[in-house]
Amino acid sequence: MFSNVMRISISVILASVCLLVLVGVTTAQSSSTEALKVSSTRVDIASSRIIIEGENFGTEPPAVFLSSAALNVISSSDHEIVVALPNGTTSGVYILEVTREGDATEAGRVKTPIVVPEN
Repeated sequence: MFSNVMRISISVILASVCLLVLVGVTTAQSSSTEALKVSSTRVDIASSRIIIEGENFGTEPPAVFLSSAALNVISSSDHEIVVALPNGTTSGVYILEVTREGDATEAGRVKTPIVVPEN
């Protein structure tokens, strides 16, 4: 049969494995809940695109709005989003809103002013 020392050793090993699994799950979950951040925006009139740079946009395309009008997402990554600037958008200051896919929390949404220059 097992001695007490072996039983304790097995218990410590099992507890360590459980702890490692829990830490891994917590780490994986926390990365998707980090606050979405926009560090810069650039309007490219020539290509009719808006380039949004930042952090924690997620792996799925986010929803992007220009003063409440939904924009077409051309490409996206965790650090950059490219959207189409709608035809007929006039120059001026707008509110750009980015919402991470599937995240209805405040951390998953950010609003920032953006200037659309004249043609």
